Amino acid sequence: MGLCVDVALGDNLRTSQYPCPVRVLRNAVIPTDFREVATPMLLHDDTPKPRRGVTRRHWLRRAGTWPGLWLFGLPDPVRAEPAAATEAVPWNASDLAARLHRLEGDLCLLQAHEGDADARNRGWVSNVLIAPQGRLLWILGSGPSPAFGAALSALCESLWPRARRLVVSPWAHPESVLGLSGLVHAQHIAQSEVAEQMARRCPGCLERLAHRMGGAAVDLGQSPIRLPDRTLDGASGTLGPFDWDLLRRAPDVAVTVWRHRASGLVFAPGLLWGDSPPDARDGALDDLQAAARALVHDPRWRTSARWIGQQGGEVDGSVPRQTAAYWVGLERQAEQAIERGDDGFTPPRVMPGVPSPWLHRPQHELNWQRVWRQVESRWLQRSLR
Repeated sequence: MGLCVDVALGDNLRTSQYPCPVRVLRNAVIPTDFREVATPMLLHDDTPKPRRGVTRRHWLRRAGTWPGLWLFGLPDPVRAEPAAATEAVPWNASDLAARLHRLEGDLCLLQAHEGDADARNRGWVSNVLIAPQGRLLWILGSGPSPAFGAALSALCESLWPRARRLVVSPWAHPESVLGLSGLVHAQHIAQSEVAEQMARRCPGCLERLAHRMGGAAVDLGQSPIRLPDRTLDGASGTLGPFDWDLLRRAPDVAVTVWRHRASGLVFAPGLLWGDSPPDARDGALDDLQAAARALVHDPRWRTSARWIGQQGGEVDGSVPRQTAAYWVGLERQAEQAIERGDDGFTPPRVMPGVPSPWLHRPQHELNWQRVWRQVESRWLQRSLR
């Protein structure tokens, strides 16, 4: 079983299994509506103890799933250490206002930090788009935690007082949807497949996000998962000031794309990453290529010159084309390398139609490993026929 961490939150005792110790700050201060004071942790090691000496099995359990690496002092590639703990301070509206950008008229972007969730950025790595419409306030995405959502609620109240808030979850990604519990007096909407995937995937994703956030995981509170109040059926439609369409990152990972009719701006979280390479994590190459082709060639999107992705600011219509070229180029380069008998350790540094800076980012190396595995699997299947 490994090391268990029992954390008493409020009056309830919650037991969570983690692959390594989890640090939780005591007496964390977060917005009043979501205040939870963590009592001292109770740490106990329930790994079975041998009666005589130390058995080989016991040492392998303590070493992890890669005991050879552990013995040589190398990091375990499966069980990554949690992010370093940071002093927990409350989110407030000013934290968000500092990264609020007006795009056109009242349309606004809350621009997230780049990279993966960690203790420093407190999980805020997914953009949030805000579109006022009369007495309604449409919010696409809600951020990574109830504490963030509470700050977002305060910001909306200060800028758009008395507006009715409608929050859309564009895809089942924890950094994009866990702020819902902190958004008071807001209706939650999602496409039906996205809603089903949230119900199925969010518990596991929540545990992984808490691990990455380290000490900032106190922002998540006790019950951060909130499912939609209303669902949208079908593969496309209109909602408020937006046209929307359903695409996929993988057979079981749906994403929705949103076009703001008045401005022509398209919000494509989970598919575009601003001026950075996209992320292949949890994606299937065929679906990622099909989604990128749709953004480039589908009449609903191909004329759009303004785009916003999962991270980064506004970009022009070249980024969807570059993203489509990126997925095609990775597949071709992997196929050619496998045919040559290469080891696949070195990712390509030149690909037609792809910006050179993309090919020198750490994300590109991770994407290459994921695409290589998928292409190699297909090649092996063909070889065995």
